[in-house]
Amino acid sequence: MAQPIFDRLAREPVLLLANGATGPQVATFALLLVLAPPLALLTLEAIAHRASERWSRGLHLVLVGLLAGVLAWQVAYGAGAAVRSAAVVAGALAAGAAFARWAPVRSLATAVGAASFVVLALFLLTGPVSHLVLRGPPEAIGATGAQRTPVVMVVLDELPLVSLLDADERIDAARAPHLARLAQEADWYRRATTVADGTYYAVPALLTGKLPERDRLPAAADHPESLFTLLRSTHRLNVAESLTFLCTMPECARATRGSFPRQVGRHAVAGLAASRLPRDAGVSVGTWLNGLNDPGAPAPDPQVAGARGVAPGPAAGPPGPAAVDAGGEAGAEVARFREFIASIRSGPPALDYLHVQLPHIPWNLLPSGQRYTGSSRPGELPGLGADDRWSIDPGLAAYGWQRHLLQVGYTDRLIGDLVARLRELGIYDRALLVVTADHGASFQPGELRRRTTARTAGDILRVPLLVKRPGQDSRRILDGPARTVDVLPTIAKTLGARIPWTTEGGPLPGVTGPPAGPLPVFVGDRATGFALDLILHGSAETVARQTAIFGKRRGSPYAAGGARGLIGRPVASLRLRDVDLELRGPPLRVADPRGPLVPAAIAGTVEAPQGARIVIAVNGTVAATATASGTGARTAIHVVVDPATLRSGTNEVAAYVARRP
Repeated sequence: MAQPIFDRLAREPVLLLANGATGPQVATFALLLVLAPPLALLTLEAIAHRASERWSRGLHLVLVGLLAGVLAWQVAYGAGAAVRSAAVVAGALAAGAAFARWAPVRSLATAVGAASFVVLALFLLTGPVSHLVLRGPPEAIGATGAQRTPVVMVVLDELPLVSLLDADERIDAARAPHLARLAQEADWYRRATTVADGTYYAVPALLTGKLPERDRLPAAADHPESLFTLLRSTHRLNVAESLTFLCTMPECARATRGSFPRQVGRHAVAGLAASRLPRDAGVSVGTWLNGLNDPGAPAPDPQVAGARGVAPGPAAGPPGPAAVDAGGEAGAEVARFREFIASIRSGPPALDYLHVQLPHIPWNLLPSGQRYTGSSRPGELPGLGADDRWSIDPGLAAYGWQRHLLQVGYTDRLIGDLVARLRELGIYDRALLVVTADHGASFQPGELRRRTTARTAGDILRVPLLVKRPGQDSRRILDGPARTVDVLPTIAKTLGARIPWTTEGGPLPGVTGPPAGPLPVFVGDRATGFALDLILHGSAETVARQTAIFGKRRGSPYAAGGARGLIGRPVASLRLRDVDLELRGPPLRVADPRGPLVPAAIAGTVEAPQGARIVIAVNGTVAATATASGTGARTAIHVVVDPATLRSGTNEVAAYVARRP
């Protein structure tokens, strides 16, 4: 019972960190997990013994059989339900019979009982969890000489720089107007790269200025010196971390902390739930944690009113910040971002820090802030397998890319709201503002979405890095090498602070020449290297693909099949050939096209060849373009349509093939 839970927590200690685990709490939880079940069973036997010694012996055999069945269930993991059930029954009967008949079996069972304490010792004293148990609270020396300048730092999650770029390698002002405006008043390190393709290594590097090391937890136990300890003595801390736990000072106390017994109970819940998680590589522990820490969250993606016989709900106001549907994981991250914006105060200088899982998968947000139906998890999103690998079909990969770009649009809007808040409080001009991302993502057919290879390095390793310094009002585009480990030294230099530990990064702008060799990068949990030229060449190819699909300048994310100029035009003004369309599901009905939840994701089949450019019209206006995917006489289409073309009630949807590009 204990070992499967220990095994999962040892591989995913963030499940404990998410609950604010301390060493004594983890040790107490582990000890209870090992001792409580057998003590409970012994208590049952003691009660039975008072009634009858024969009942006690019988109960003992039954319990031995049940425990053997639990063991058989674990051994048969991965087999079908019928096989596992048969293994449980056979294991329970065989163990009970052998235990009753043969003394050597009873002696062996007694000896094996010591394994519980071996498993306990291995869990607590080896591996990453031991860092929590054996290391005390971190004590780091703060900065000296730091100016009392407000510092605002936002770390976005899973945002490749190429998602913001147009054909001229400028930030596309249509796709990301607020980031484009910020770039006009800041230093933009256009060739900035991350040092890891995963959050657990990438974010600590941002906050410490140190390159990742294997088996280090994203926690203060392994990173006692960070941006938070550096500025603690000079700045008020307003910190909202996500999936990392480097700020353990009282100022950063997490809402999940509470009394010692309550925390131990939360660790037990985390451990029991973790042991039930699938063991495949496609599981996103970070996504799952949202449900663990917010068990009252609504079920993902309820059907739109009227779409499947659901009664229409009350009308909502126009789409905007207040109209964002809070359901689903993306909505929860939006709420975190808005809470952070509201928490910023004028007054004594502060370090306002946010790491938010946007525009990270799942992708369900439109640039307006409205949410739309349709799952976007690996294994459920068309074209994205459970192993997080894209289909080789370009049309399906473009569909996932489209959904990502739509969510990028709303993430950009939140950045605009943040800047507006800083201006309102009179902080913006005198603040040091840093906007970056931990890593990117890839949308290349046949490739893994989040694993860095020679083909995907330009997508995953090149990230946005904007630094607006105090008093700065004009832009600088800097094309020298820049790495995310340079962010903390840059903050320290801007503030005039001395960093009391050794960093691998240096203040920007640094050297202007190319790096001497491959850039060290953590891929998964192993260090490797990628040449900057390879990264830049790969990102240039992706930008070319992106502009070919969504448009060269001022591209439209609704043009997942190219032909950006058609979006919003009346069908009557175009030369198109209509094709037979079969939508999946009932007719498209909308309760309120301006409400927080709209049925903008459309799926169906068309009578057109694979790769055909399909034009989707809603109510006589071109609402999206898509690329036909699959083989055969009928091919599939998946696309998100412009919600501006929807109307209340039933909507007319038609498909066409463009005669020419």
